[in-house]
Amino acid sequence: MPTKKGDRKKKLSKKPKSTTKSQKQVEPIRNEIGGIIFVLIAIILGVSLFSYHPGDFVTWLKTGQIGKAHNLFGTVGAHLSGYIFHVIGFSSFWLVVIFLTLAFFSFRSDTISSPIKNIMAILFLQMSL
Repeated sequence: MPTKKGDRKKKLSKKPKSTTKSQKQVEPIRNEIGGIIFVLIAIILGVSLFSYHPGDFVTWLKTGQIGKAHNLFGTVGAHLSGYIFHVIGFSSFWLVVIFLTLAFFSFRSDTISSPIKNIMAILFLQMSL
């Protein structure tokens, strides 16, 4: 039985795809893991910053007796919030918003159009406040 040229081309053009099902699933999982990490960073920063107490001992910033930390994350939270407040000031609360936004974009699998432009905008926002 003779075959047509069109049928032969269709048979030859059907090549197996090199991407497998597991490779397609890696990208959403990677985005979700990144989103979870951003949410955890935002929670740790948020709780540390909101429970900041000026009387907490912070190495190289405050001297005196080492007492019980008033921060909800203890000594680690007191040091984290103390250093961030010392370097950035009250605009450090924007870090929580930034990490929550990054988590939102990561969960939606959105890409940032111009990372350098966005990083510069975030830096100017931090410096201006």
